[in-house]
Amino acid sequence: MAHPRILLIAESADPNGTDATLEGWQITRALANVTDTHVVTHARHRTAFEAAGLVHGQDFTAIGARDNVSAIAGSLAESPVALNWAAGAAQSAATAVAYARFEEVLWLQFRDRLRSGEFAVVHRVTPQNAAIPSPIAARLKEIDVPFVLGPITGTLPAPQNFSDARRSLPIKQPWMRYVREAYQFLPGYRSTRGCASAIIIGSREAGQRLPRGFADRSFYIPTSAVDDSRFTKVRTRVATRPIKVLFAGPLTEAKGADMLLEAAAPLVTAGKITLDYVGDGPLAQSMYDTTIRDGLDDGIRLHGPADPMDLQEWMIESDLLALPSVRETNGQTVLEAMSVGLPCAVVDYGTPGDIVTEQTGFLVPPGARHQIIASYRELMHDLWNDPEFIESRTHVARQHVAGLTWAAKANEIAGVYHWLLHQEAPAPRLPMPMRRAG
Repeated sequence: MAHPRILLIAESADPNGTDATLEGWQITRALANVTDTHVVTHARHRTAFEAAGLVHGQDFTAIGARDNVSAIAGSLAESPVALNWAAGAAQSAATAVAYARFEEVLWLQFRDRLRSGEFAVVHRVTPQNAAIPSPIAARLKEIDVPFVLGPITGTLPAPQNFSDARRSLPIKQPWMRYVREAYQFLPGYRSTRGCASAIIIGSREAGQRLPRGFADRSFYIPTSAVDDSRFTKVRTRVATRPIKVLFAGPLTEAKGADMLLEAAAPLVTAGKITLDYVGDGPLAQSMYDTTIRDGLDDGIRLHGPADPMDLQEWMIESDLLALPSVRETNGQTVLEAMSVGLPCAVVDYGTPGDIVTEQTGFLVPPGARHQIIASYRELMHDLWNDPEFIESRTHVARQHVAGLTWAAKANEIAGVYHWLLHQEAPAPRLPMPMRRAG
């Protein structure tokens, strides 16, 4: 039986990307294995798509060009004040304008094919940011083509009381709540949800922000999954002293890279742990300078970015993945670590806090910067005292994420398509996870 043809909007999708850009690529490829798809992406990704063997015009269409608004959005995302909500709001606004232009071009190129019924469903995979409207949603409703939005992530604020005294403008100011909520007044924000036939929720935070009236067409499917074609190995080492701690990801304040270094420093000096950083970012030079200045370079090593294919080698040779991120809507690295049996220590906030439990890893309570540093230091010292705490979680962690693959996610999304096209079919049972007590 022929599969329905799905038009996938993945403005940001790249096999060589990170975070949402890589996820956009992975989910479009997984969906291509379970249904008939055509991907629309940005022109900046055309070379990567073609290098992966996809044919332009047949498998995908690349449209648009990087304009000044897109450049401004990218610059704000990479700026040292990216945690600042004023900068975040400006970035969201610039991104929304650039994305609206992208969808306008998409509509002009595909409207005749959409009106002819060539595509049964249009699904926006990226951007995942819930603040970015989709003007095309209203146009699709007018021609009776179902529109699927998501997985969307929430506009995650910094944890309560978190601030960094080194910033000229703290993250937490009473008036910033209004700046953070301003995206709801962007043109098309409400109509995007109102015209969506189904909404895929990628995080608990996004689900909490969705109005109750959308519950009957909302489905929880996490944004991240494990690529079981790449992560095939299992950690077999037994944690021994000194404990080998791994950080994998961008070296930024939002990821907590510098907080982990500060937490680890006295334990490294005492010979109780070692800490390996795999990644690069704006803090790399200052962190390297710190290790040299304080004589920590034998126990804290900055290796730079690793090839994605090499990441699992780092994971199976480590005892703990530490990720003290304070604004994390992506749990990809955490899932990958758990899939090979590496327990994770994460701040109990955002997507990592949705994934990790006390049985599968270690949850650090959110709080002020100095509190997070102290909590990580205490946890790593406790693990040095009794490494068995790590080993008791290894098998449970693997079991916990065993079914969270891209193939499984694609089948769940295909179930949403089936429900939309066969209304007599029962809706998929994909409820939001419950918040842990306490």
